[in-house]
Amino acid sequence: GAAAPWAPPPPPADAKPSPRLVGTSLALLLRSTCQLGTWVFVASVVSRKLGAAAIASHGVVLKVWLMFVLAAEAPAVAGQVIAARYLATGRRARAARVFRRLLKVTLGVGVATAAGLCAAAGPASRAFFPADPAAAAATTRLFAWAALSVPLVWPNALCEAVLLGAGRYTYLAGLTLLNALVVCRATVGAVSSRPAVSSAWACLFGFFVLRIVVSSIGVTRELFPAPRKRGLRFASRGAP
Repeated sequence: GAAAPWAPPPPPADAKPSPRLVGTSLALLLRSTCQLGTWVFVASVVSRKLGAAAIASHGVVLKVWLMFVLAAEAPAVAGQVIAARYLATGRRARAARVFRRLLKVTLGVGVATAAGLCAAAGPASRAFFPADPAAAAATTRLFAWAALSVPLVWPNALCEAVLLGAGRYTYLAGLTLLNALVVCRATVGAVSSRPAVSSAWACLFGFFVLRIVVSSIGVTRELFPAPRKRGLRFASRGAP
């Protein structure tokens, strides 16, 4: 007779995502949404309150800034993979040594990248606004805030990646949400009180300050825990 049509085997009865996996996925989604949402919200504030010329300057600085910081993912991914492997096998000291070496690299590259961004500020601004010297000058000034943030972006990317490798998803997600809410509220107030694109970029710089404070505290607790103090024990043998 004719062969029966092929059908995929039924999934096992216990093939349901575990609550821990669901929680991890939601935490990662929340963290990513807060990061991207902050940039989108700041851009919308600049567009609504300052107009087309301001959002054009903001977009130019953002594009050049992204060119200089996307490479920060390379040492961050390396730190995440290596730290996760060592922490999973109980070799915390080894993970801490690798983190220190990568941190030195990211700090050095961050400073060098900031210098490169400052050098590219004038040519990039004039290239995007060749017929508008005032807009080019204003955009050049914006690059100062972008350059200030670059030395924070590189080590922060490493610290957050190490925390992800250590499984601290909820810690990062919760505090990234809190930081995003603070920065978004501050951006509205700053742009309203001082209508300039630099006000928005000052708040974005504050966003990176808050993030590196959070991530560095988390990495310190994870890789460099404080030694426990052992108190003295006195045995009472009765009154003399």
